[in-house]
Amino acid sequence: MRHFLLKLLLFLTIFCFLLTLINFHEVKIENSSDYIASIIDKHERAQKIKTPKIIFAGGSHLAFGLDSEMVEKELSVPVVNLGINAGFGLSFMLEEVKHVMNENDIIIISFAYLQPNDEILELKIMAGDYYKEARKFYSLSMYQYLKLYFSNTRKKYIDLIDNLFKGRSNTTKALENSEEISVYSRSSFNKYGDMVAHLNLKPKENLADKEVFNYQYWEEIKSINEFAKYVQKRNAKVYFMYPNMTVGEYNKNQKVIERLSSDIEKNMKVEKLNTPTSFVYPENLFFDTVYHLNKDGRAINTKKIIELMKNNANLYNHLKTIR
Repeated sequence: MRHFLLKLLLFLTIFCFLLTLINFHEVKIENSSDYIASIIDKHERAQKIKTPKIIFAGGSHLAFGLDSEMVEKELSVPVVNLGINAGFGLSFMLEEVKHVMNENDIIIISFAYLQPNDEILELKIMAGDYYKEARKFYSLSMYQYLKLYFSNTRKKYIDLIDNLFKGRSNTTKALENSEEISVYSRSSFNKYGDMVAHLNLKPKENLADKEVFNYQYWEEIKSINEFAKYVQKRNAKVYFMYPNMTVGEYNKNQKVIERLSSDIEKNMKVEKLNTPTSFVYPENLFFDTVYHLNKDGRAINTKKIIELMKNNANLYNHLKTIR
């Protein structure tokens, strides 16, 4: 018995020692340069603006496809671009808008076609680690929590052993692809929340994220309608904007997109600023995916957005009252 207890004590001592090492070697998240950590700066800007503002909310197509400074100058209202990654899921992105919106704000939501309500759980947790308030934007079951905890602990242990024996961290390995790191990092965003690091880089020859859509009714229309009621009760305004994409992707998925658009027009209780074809562009205006615009594409897209906002009577009349 004594022999067994000594073994157990030794095991627990080693285990606790390894956990201490793992935690000691973690990068301090508040200083992270990770792409997802940009949520800190975007929300900090939104919280600092005490006057009515324009909030753009959605996925990475907004991060890459919008010149918020141009919008702000043209419309004379502060702008915040919350777009980071569609992987957060629609529910997360709507909740973060609730967190920063104020009375008289103008909220423009723009999501990928068939955007799920819940997406990549690890991304949400990562955002919550970087920005504690983001933990309010999602919920975890006990099973999900325990599964992720033990999975992450195992990964940290493997990384630690790798670092100790090979003498270099995963961060060092990642830096070998310096161009990609320079784009997908926190410092790649400007103060408005727009991605700018890619503007002077050569676009990729083969664009990623090409896919074939399969039609199904977009159940998240209901979630957007509930969000619209929330916004209305707080005396703010919300508008929906179809996303940008390449001509090839649109043509390939045209029939499905038309059915989705029909569902949106019939059932979504939010005013639409554009149509599915408004932001369909040739591939030479994109950077690395069929949704991420390059410098020229971003300029064209932003000018179109400004024009749409000016031409929408309800939106523009509201703009004039809050300037």
